[in-house]
Order: sequence, then structure tokens, then C-alpha cells
Amino acid sequence: MVIGLVAVVWLLAVFLNNYVFFVWTQKEAYIHWIFVPAGVRIVLIMLFGWRAAVGMALGAIPAIDDILPGIGLCMVAFVASGAALMPWLSVALFSAVLGPRHPWTDLDWWHLPVLAVLCAFVSELFLNVQLIVLGFEERADFAGNLLSGTIGNFLGALLLLVATVAGIRLFRATRAG
Repeated sequence: MVIGLVAVVWLLAVFLNNYVFFVWTQKEAYIHWIFVPAGVRIVLIMLFGWRAAVGMALGAIPAIDDILPGIGLCMVAFVASGAALMPWLSVALFSAVLGPRHPWTDLDWWHLPVLAVLCAFVSELFLNVQLIVLGFEERADFAGNLLSGTIGNFLGALLLLVATVAGIRLFRATRAG
């Protein structure tokens, strides 16, 4: 149930980002200057752990097939698995090094940009390597694509993480008061 829900949420987040809300931020087919789904994937992993990674891999399949049409199911699955596993590994690394873990009650404001930049960099690094291996990008474009993709993922993730944490804290304060 959770895996299916995450797949739908992830797919909707990507399509809404790419075709409705942040169309104007698109640099290339898979690079946006603001990519809010980067924050969605962090929140989903923080809530549901490995099940979110599986759900996002499934939800990423139609999104990747839309962005990179005709590459074949095996290659789509390869890119989708990276899109799901890298944020999961990043959140696990963040928890191992800095300590906050589920239920995230010890998460502080300064953790948010650290988590956002870690997930953004690791995800973009792996994606850019995948795209070079698959022949969609040139090695000469690696640094520029990595930088612009990391910035877009970071900004989108930070926007969503700050809004989510602020909303949760506001809800708790109004409920307690």
C-alpha cells in the first residue's frame, strides 16, 4: 500500500514540477533550476524509509520514459533505481553522521540545508554518470550539468523541507496552545 502511494505521489510531483508549476525553470529535459520533487523524495524517505525508495523507483519509470523516450525498459529501470536509491543512501548517511533519525524529532533548522545539499549532490552525481554511460550526455558537460542539477535539486528540496518543517511546527504549536 505504502509503495503504491509513494509511486503515485512521486510521479505526480515530477509531472507537476515539469509541466505545471516550474516549467520556466527547465534548463534541459532533466535539469531544472528549481526541482521541488527533490524535497518530496527526501520527505517520503524520511517518512517511509526503504519502502519509499521502492515506490519512487516504480513511480520514476513513467516519468523517465517521458523525459528520455525510447531508451528501453532496462535503461529506464536503471535510471529509475538510481533516482530512488541515491536519496535513500543520502538520508541514511545523513542520519549516520549527524544523528537525526525517524521520527525526526531531533531535526534542527541547520540540518535542512545539509540534508538538501547532500541528497542533491549524490543524486545528481549518480544521474550524470548514468547519462554519460547511456550516451545522453558528453563527459565535457559533466561539471556544468552536475552543478546546475545540484543547484536545482538543492533549491527545490530546501523550499519543500523548510515549508514542511515550518508547517509541522506550526500545527504542533496551535494544537498544543
